[in-house]
Order: sequence, then C-alpha cells, then structure tokens
Amino acid sequence: MLEILSAIALGRPAFGLYPVEEGRVVFLTGDDPTEVVIDRLLMLNAEDVDGKRVLDPAVKRKLAANIDVRALNQVVTLRNRDVMKFMIDVTGGSTMTVLDPLRHFIGEADENKAHEIYAQLAPLRQLAEDLPCAMVVIHHSKKESGGASAGNKLNDYRGSGALRGLSRAQLIIERLNHGIDPPRIGVVGENRYGKEPPALQLEIHMINNVLRWVQPEMAEAVLGVIKMAGKPITTAEILTNFGDPPSTIRAIIYRLRDRGLIQADKVGSAVAWTITTRIDTAIAAVQKHSTRAQRKRTESL
Repeated sequence: MLEILSAIALGRPAFGLYPVEEGRVVFLTGDDPTEVVIDRLLMLNAEDVDGKRVLDPAVKRKLAANIDVRALNQVVTLRNRDVMKFMIDVTGGSTMTVLDPLRHFIGEADENKAHEIYAQLAPLRQLAEDLPCAMVVIHHSKKESGGASAGNKLNDYRGSGALRGLSRAQLIIERLNHGIDPPRIGVVGENRYGKEPPALQLEIHMINNVLRWVQPEMAEAVLGVIKMAGKPITTAEILTNFGDPPSTIRAIIYRLRDRGLIQADKVGSAVAWTITTRIDTAIAAVQKHSTRAQRKRTESL
C-alpha cells in the first residue's frame, strides 16, 4: 500500500507497471506511529548508491507535499459526526485515503456481523462518492486463530461478507513462502465494476519491491474441476487440485459465482459448489469453437 501511495504522490508508475496520475494521498493508521510510516516511505523511494540507500531531495520534497500521514491513538467509529467531520477535513482534495486497519475505524462493532459492518462503512462509501476520493480499507482477514476449522485455524477467515459487498474492488494479498527469505507475496485483484488486473507475485528484498507477472488462465480449469466432481464440491476439495495460492483459487470461485456459472450449496457445516446452467461469455471466450455459428452464438450470449 505504501508503494501505491508513493506512486500517486510522485506521479510514477505503481510497481513500475501501472501508470497513475499525480495526486495527494492520506494515510490514516492505528497500527504504527507517524514517524515509522514516514521512515518506511522514505526508504521505499530511496535508491541504492554504493551499498547505501540514498533519497533524492526532490523526491523527498514531493513525498512531503503529497502524502499526509496521520496516526490515531484511539479506536473511532465512522458513525460519529465529529469523526466524519475530521474525515472530510483531512481527505478533502485528496486522490486516495487509506484506513489501516479496519478494526481501528469501526468502534465496538462486530466485524463478523453484516448489519454492523454496513452501518459502519456505508458512510465511508458515501464520503468517497461525495468528495470524490478513493477510500481504501486494509483488513487483516487471517490474523486471528479460531473458528470451526480445528486442523488449520489460521485458514479461517474473519470479517463479514458485507466487506466485499460494500467494496467496488479488492486486492487479496497472501504470503506464499512462510519462513523463506526473500518473502514472496501473491496479489489477486477483484473488480466488481470493470476489468480485473492480472495476478501478481511480489518478491520483497529488504525494502525494495521486485515484481514478476503471473497471469494464470485458471477460471476454466477451476470450472472443470467442479464439473468433473459431479456432486457438490467444497472449496477445500477444489484447492487440493491446484498448487496456486488459496487466495487465487478463492477469488476465481467468487468470480464464477458472481457470473452465475456456479452456485453455493450447504454440505454439513461447509460451503460446496455445483454447476449452474448459465453460459458466461467471459469463460466461453477462452473455449475453442469449431464453427462460425458457434462463435456468433457465444458473442450474442
């Protein structure tokens, strides 16, 4: 997220890949002191010179002018009028505002209850439309153990599905190589109202970000696994067929569901998936059609 903020502040491509327009950004955090965040931003944008990290003074001035870092020393609720007034004052004129983490901005609300999450975050979505300003909420979905899974509790997700329902887009980020250096991180994007970006893998060397593209054409493969099952198949069972990050497969499953290709069924305490009868052009487009009539039919669908 600091890389994205830096790219917008400096008007340079994010991760060296995505062109952005220069703008002002705000980072509101309940996790780290202001000086820690600023140090990370400065190191992230420095360059290696003779084995040392050196920051161009012009880059430093631009970061200072376009990034506003605020550390909050107490949990707040977005339903409080004074808090919303503060949000309007601090985010006015900015391109993007980041709230880190979600837990710090929803007061005593239960993040696992949909009606409480909607009540807390609906004002934030309205604020994003009124200003306008992109609002990004960081949510640690797997930082707590517990839940129904006894075998691997850290794979249990926390947070209501309303978090996904309220958002226009998501970046699902997952560590790929626990205990191995350098860290490798998978990033999968989900855009509910537009084109989805290709999946990424990040290798992080100290404070530098080095990227490799990963573009798995996996939607058809996941759909094929569900078809071959011939009966409801759980997410865990689907995952056993792939060596890719679980977040990647889950994101594909959600997209298949949203496009009406699969549906969820309850099998005991687990969610299982079965095929529906709808044909989706996004999937049909990658299939091979032998006749012109078949191609025309796919396009019309």
